[in-house]
Amino acid sequence: MRVGAWYALGCALFLVATLMPAASGTTALGPVIVPVSQWAFGADHTVTASGVSADGTATYSVHASLGWHTILTQTNLTNQQFQVEANRTMVGSLFVTYCRPDCSHPIGTANISEHAWQTVIAYATFTTNGFVHTANGWAPAIAIQNSTVTALGNLTLAESLVWHSLRGTLSAHAHLDVASSAATSVAFTPALGLVPDPLGPTEWNASSTYTASGSWALAGAITKTDFSGVTVTTPISVAPNHLSAHGNVTVTGSVLGSTNLDGGWSSTAVALHIGGPFSAWEGFLLIPIGADLFGGGSTVPWGAQATGAQLASTSAVDVGARGSVAHLPILASVTSYAPRSTASGSVAVPTTALVGSATLSTDVLPPDGPAATTIQAQPESVASAQQGVQCLLVGCAGPHGSTPRPFAPLLGIGLVIVVLAAFVAVVAKRQPPRTPPASPNAALYPQAGAAVTPRAPTRVPPTEPPSEAAEDPLGHLW
Repeated sequence: MRVGAWYALGCALFLVATLMPAASGTTALGPVIVPVSQWAFGADHTVTASGVSADGTATYSVHASLGWHTILTQTNLTNQQFQVEANRTMVGSLFVTYCRPDCSHPIGTANISEHAWQTVIAYATFTTNGFVHTANGWAPAIAIQNSTVTALGNLTLAESLVWHSLRGTLSAHAHLDVASSAATSVAFTPALGLVPDPLGPTEWNASSTYTASGSWALAGAITKTDFSGVTVTTPISVAPNHLSAHGNVTVTGSVLGSTNLDGGWSSTAVALHIGGPFSAWEGFLLIPIGADLFGGGSTVPWGAQATGAQLASTSAVDVGARGSVAHLPILASVTSYAPRSTASGSVAVPTTALVGSATLSTDVLPPDGPAATTIQAQPESVASAQQGVQCLLVGCAGPHGSTPRPFAPLLGIGLVIVVLAAFVAVVAKRQPPRTPPASPNAALYPQAGAAVTPRAPTRVPPTEPPSEAAEDPLGHLW
């Protein structure tokens, strides 16, 4: 067994040990660097809706929930440069019931359940000596110099159909399972400006060249059993996408308004858009769109096979006033959440060859579900965020006893398998692992991958504004 594989096995065994109940404390690997500050924020939101399906053949009810917690640890490197470790976990659950024509006397019913989780661990280096372009010229800004991200996730979807006819009751079902992993690094030259410092301008943009490396992959399968009892299993696999590229990237930002957060914090909601084929969680956690289980929709490899989806993205970050915090001024974030279903077609045509033939495409009919909603995260203690992650992943004790999450009995095993596969297939063949500061929730996750050597901050702003890219600035990144 190669050294990288042994390292992956050790990470998986470490995760098994730390997921055991009553685990407390962490053991640092390598020299301990005392962080300057730690902070956290999170949210847990439930959405319900009911109505008539878009095709008019059935009634439906939706119950969905989305929660996430982000723990940030900052270590100052110089007077103008600092590193932020970010541990972010998001979990979403979706339950949909269809009845044709209604649930009082149904002749056909469909039940869909989807559960997805995604963990992102990142190390990003920032400088306070960056710049953005505004209507009044160049302005000083907090800028990102490089970022190293490891992302792991799993999505499970189950659908069951029942049709009542004169010849008896027919049933069919389908099961979809997808695991994702990514280990990528991106460095920017010059540092890519994100937010003006101080936050005075209402609109701005910035550009930079990037150098990227790493890979991402997907693996899974969908099994379908039709009404006649025939079962077909189709693998879903995306070979590791290795990347070694460079190009241009742009950022656009705008102020949305002021926000009062829990704990008496005053902040400004800022919309940040970073161009390119990746999701930018919390404004700076960059992962490939293809590996993002909450951001792909019908464009992902399994989209045409899924009758449910939970689409989510960071729509704003809450920036604290200059001088009010002694760290990266992102105090919280806002997520746009849209649970969706297209299973009405399954109960409308009981002779469908295989269940799950509907897609999430809106070319014919829009999907069923509530309108997209925004979820505001709130500041919280690191201990509360760690407990919140535990509750999202495997459930926690409530006021009336234990309240386990759906799929909780299998989640620990699945998490270990995904971590082992991800590190063997992705991380073990990359650069040797770094020795970062001790993670504030290392008891739940392994450490991230290799670091990117920080680049010196650019002290002199460009004399001309950057040119706007006519097309996707990162079209060849992944």
